[in-house]
Amino acid sequence: SAARRGGDAWSDNTSQEGGQAAEGREWQVAGGGRSDADPAVMVEADSRVRRAPVGVGNEVADPGLAPEHRGVGSVDGIVDVRDRWIDASISLGYLESGSLIERTSRRFQSRVLHTTDRIAVTTETLGESLSDTYGETLAEKTVLVPNGVDVERFAPTTPVGDASPRVLFVGSLDVTMNTEALFWFCEHAWPAIRERHSAATFDVVGRNPSPDVRDLAARPGVEVHPDVPDVVPYYDRAAVVVTPFQFGGGTKLKLLEALAMERPVVTTSVGAVGVDLE
Repeated sequence: SAARRGGDAWSDNTSQEGGQAAEGREWQVAGGGRSDADPAVMVEADSRVRRAPVGVGNEVADPGLAPEHRGVGSVDGIVDVRDRWIDASISLGYLESGSLIERTSRRFQSRVLHTTDRIAVTTETLGESLSDTYGETLAEKTVLVPNGVDVERFAPTTPVGDASPRVLFVGSLDVTMNTEALFWFCEHAWPAIRERHSAATFDVVGRNPSPDVRDLAARPGVEVHPDVPDVVPYYDRAAVVVTPFQFGGGTKLKLLEALAMERPVVTTSVGAVGVDLE
């Protein structure tokens, strides 16, 4: 992910609290990104990138930035540079391989990666993927910044053996990675679970649920909890947490939160990427 000045924060599985840079400007590292961003925005951004002077860190006295880039104009906003979203969009049929949007998006990502001073990735696999796709020289400025969890906040008060028969899914409910996983689970796994455990409840917790997500509450045993102030109580009462992701890059914070809460997790290989599990 690349750091950029100003603009709105586009983030899924990262903190929304931007750090403070010089002169009171807000900064943030885009480690998540929005998979549902309008591709037309990418096209417009590409044209703006081509017109903008190269460099990041505008007017910020950061010793980690290359001197020749300090004071040079940069692109406003925070940009998601993970090409996995492009690949996922193609595999799901949302984007045509070889289309103008795909070519423009990849060209845009390449330019961002090669003009930024640092690239922060949450997993080694992601860093290797960026270097393989956009050039080995990127490895020299790529740093690994693993995700973590506040273990003081995410601390269980209910032993897992005493938890109610509840299955939990947590995530932003307006992001394709999450909704695709959720719909798949409700369609292919939940009916079989309810058949064997009629008292089981599936808690869906997250912000900004779409109408389709809200409609899941009509299914037997499914409860949708939108925009809750705190997810910890939902983890604490759950018997098991599911992260059935089919695509998406980076470490899933919901997996780390569940483990901190000492809850068993049923996941896919994608859902567990970046976490050293046995």
